[in-house]
Amino acid sequence: MFSSCPNCGDDSQDDSQSDRGPSSSYVPFVASSALTLSILAETTLAAVPPLPSSERAWLPARGRRLLAFSDGRREAARLGPRLTRQHEVQLVRSALSRCVRETPLATPARLNALEMRLADLEKLIADEKDVDVRNDYEDERIQKIKQVTGLKAGGTLAEWGRRLMGRDEMDEVEDLDFAESHSASNWSQRAWESNGQRVRERAVQYVGRELASPARRQVSLETIGLVEIVYPRLEETFSAPAGALANMPTSDAREALRTCWPDLIASLCDTLRMDAVISLGSEDSDSEYQMGGRRIGNWCSEECVRGKGRSGLLRFIGGTARHRRRRFLTSVLTACGLLPDVAQDNAENVLREAFRQLLSVAKGGALHWLEADERQSDDGPVSAIRLCFAELSLRRPIVLYRSQKTGHLWPRSVFRMRPGSRMQ
Repeated sequence: MFSSCPNCGDDSQDDSQSDRGPSSSYVPFVASSALTLSILAETTLAAVPPLPSSERAWLPARGRRLLAFSDGRREAARLGPRLTRQHEVQLVRSALSRCVRETPLATPARLNALEMRLADLEKLIADEKDVDVRNDYEDERIQKIKQVTGLKAGGTLAEWGRRLMGRDEMDEVEDLDFAESHSASNWSQRAWESNGQRVRERAVQYVGRELASPARRQVSLETIGLVEIVYPRLEETFSAPAGALANMPTSDAREALRTCWPDLIASLCDTLRMDAVISLGSEDSDSEYQMGGRRIGNWCSEECVRGKGRSGLLRFIGGTARHRRRRFLTSVLTACGLLPDVAQDNAENVLREAFRQLLSVAKGGALHWLEADERQSDDGPVSAIRLCFAELSLRRPIVLYRSQKTGHLWPRSVFRMRPGSRMQ
């Protein structure tokens, strides 16, 4: 049995969350029978013709029916909920991908053209003597600014949720709370529309199940490169603090760290999402999160280990050099020009400075997608941070990088690296 991959060198122990201890990162090559059955059922259902009835417009799946059974009582009890869940995931994923595909792409060439036009308009406004003409230029300038901002940020997740709920595909999603009152004998257009309205009221939750917390082994629209989660105004808010640059032994290393700092903070925010340090907006919504068999809504403190029975508090600075963020920072600092041993020694300090900067920004309220709070620990109250999913933004990726280890696609990197993987 290998302890590391003979091809890429990845070891079999992942200490990315040191509070929970290491776990094997190897998975079977063969897919489970449950996954195969779900895909087969979904494909078969889509191929079945709609029910030839005038009422099919407000019937689930347009009245299509698929009979599935199992010899095992336990398996039969699990089959229905599993197929229902798989169908819902595919519906939301398909609808959201279409929403994103239909939006304008923020290509570098397009952004450059818009910024050049903005520069021209500013010159025209400064030189124009006629008030009415100058006002026309000013109106155009405001529109171009909105266009550039929209292309760069892509719109908040709350806005994307509203776009998603405007699509007909979402009428096929079943609201589980309302489902208790469903009955074939009294089903009607009114019941169909009431179900759809309840689903629309939870728009952000459905988007969140797909994108809030990407797991290492989870396939999602983000990990296959169709969408990008954006942290609005991050680049203009975060610059390398003096404490992070102080221990850099050379001017080249300091400049490299200063240059990559916004991308580094964005990647560290990605790790917070991986660790479920993100909220959908309420305790109930976080508890109902179903992707990967885990809940979200955790908090992250600087380095305090959570106390017994106090779940939901993780540490930003790992307890060992194998922690995901510590390993990532060591790789980044090595790319900045530090020797591996020196980079490893400096990783903890840089992470500490990054956390304190995130905490300061969160307490200042400068970014709505970052919140701070005091959380309970064995050492007393500690300051902690958490991401707010609804305030993040979504867009089509401008640039994509592929992981050499997993094959997953990611929209950002730091010196062609991301936490947990190297890029190609």
